[in-house]
Amino acid sequence: MNFKIIIPVLLIVLFGIAALISLHDTPTTITKNQDPIKISVDSWPVSGHLFVAEQKGFFEKNNVKVELSLMQDIPNFHSQYTTGDADAIMAVYADGIFYDAVFVPSNVVYVTDMITTADFLVGNVDSIAELKGKTIGVTEMNSFSHLFVLELLSQEGLDSDDVNLILIPSSEVINKIKDGTIDAGHSWNIDVRESAQSLNYNILAEAKDASGIISDVMIFKSSTIDSRPNDVSAIITSYGEAIDYCKLNYEECLSIISENIGWSEEEINENFNSIVAFDVNDNIQIMQDSHESFSLFGSGEIIAKQYVALKQINQIPNFDEFVAKHFVLGLDQ
Repeated sequence: MNFKIIIPVLLIVLFGIAALISLHDTPTTITKNQDPIKISVDSWPVSGHLFVAEQKGFFEKNNVKVELSLMQDIPNFHSQYTTGDADAIMAVYADGIFYDAVFVPSNVVYVTDMITTADFLVGNVDSIAELKGKTIGVTEMNSFSHLFVLELLSQEGLDSDDVNLILIPSSEVINKIKDGTIDAGHSWNIDVRESAQSLNYNILAEAKDASGIISDVMIFKSSTIDSRPNDVSAIITSYGEAIDYCKLNYEECLSIISENIGWSEEEINENFNSIVAFDVNDNIQIMQDSHESFSLFGSGEIIAKQYVALKQINQIPNFDEFVAKHFVLGLDQ
């Protein structure tokens, strides 16, 4: 028997088995070495609960690495997600529909809140009907701001052909009404509302008057959901834990959120009073297939029809696929 041949062959076989075992075990160790999930965060108070989750150690407790990237500049905020390296984004639902249809396959995994009075249309006229033939400011074309104004106009039998829409930052609305650039504009700035009252301008409508158009959501790239579903679930869990923590430690959370997003504690408190925040049970209801505007399906259809009319998307999305409700359903078990 030629042991010089048999021994090397045995070694090769043993090394092969060891390699197969190593490959089989790889998925159990890969999570520890994966890059953190990068979330693009807007400077909106409800999104600040992510910073609470980070600071109070909820991400670490749930074994997920997260990198939060606050973006104050709206175009960069969007592009960091649509063409950049962000895996997720805290955004308005309407913008999420647009991301998915135009830029990158995406899914809504959680609804953080619905706006009631925080967003508003202010003007130097007495009613929306009087805006026919006049100029209205929106923060971005083909955005939730654009759709909000279009929905309000449609309720008065008007459309985009009946008005002149131009881009005006939310913070500049009052100044642009004063100098005659616009007759009305969409804003969410608290100081804009206060200035409007002092100048006797009218709040023509609020977000609640276009129910479902302005709700805030957590959106993930579909590729991230497919490759790291456990981490996505852990982030949603951590966010929920931050919400629960803040219910019991409200003042501390105001301070944490203020430090991270640059709003005063007074502004954040006032903002929280102008929205309806949602927990897991609320999300289960919101994610049900319904034509009601409270549902992501009902409001999504309204939003998508506006986008189709604007020729920004080709068809109504399949909301059964776009709304990844299995995550919140899993948390409820």
